[in-house]
Amino acid sequence: MKRLLIILIVSIFLLLFVPISICAGSDDGIITWGTFNSSVTIVIGETTTSPGAEEEPNPAGVVPHPTEPTGWYSSCAALASLPFHVTFTNAALAMGMPDPCVLYLMVMIALAIAVGLSVMIFTGSVLASTIMAGSFLSVCVGTTIVGGWMVFVFIVIAGGTIYLARTA
Repeated sequence: MKRLLIILIVSIFLLLFVPISICAGSDDGIITWGTFNSSVTIVIGETTTSPGAEEEPNPAGVVPHPTEPTGWYSSCAALASLPFHVTFTNAALAMGMPDPCVLYLMVMIALAIAVGLSVMIFTGSVLASTIMAGSFLSVCVGTTIVGGWMVFVFIVIAGGTIYLARTA
């Protein structure tokens, strides 16, 4: 039981370490490598690039924006309408966080862990606790703070945890 509890805590905690700026879809996918050395020529298929060549107006390596469903990435669009917005903003600034969205995310994931742990303690069921924690995260997707991909990752990790619990 302790092993499952540790796995559940660590797997939800890992969700905190994905940068929000990557998940928000704000990156345009252009990588700037610097300037060419005068003695270097790059040949890719039929295209040859040499020093001093004009840059294409639309580079071929630009990654298009994803077509995932709405809410898949966290956008923090509804941040101002959330409860305790001023309190969270002041607390985030006092802690040196430039964006209160990160503090909201940490609190929401901590609440999901607390819900999951309390259900696990009171019922003794790993399945019930993962369903409740996943449901809580799913509700948090509507706040635009938690991305839908986090719920997907949670479901995959929780499914693996339940499978390991049944086979052990």
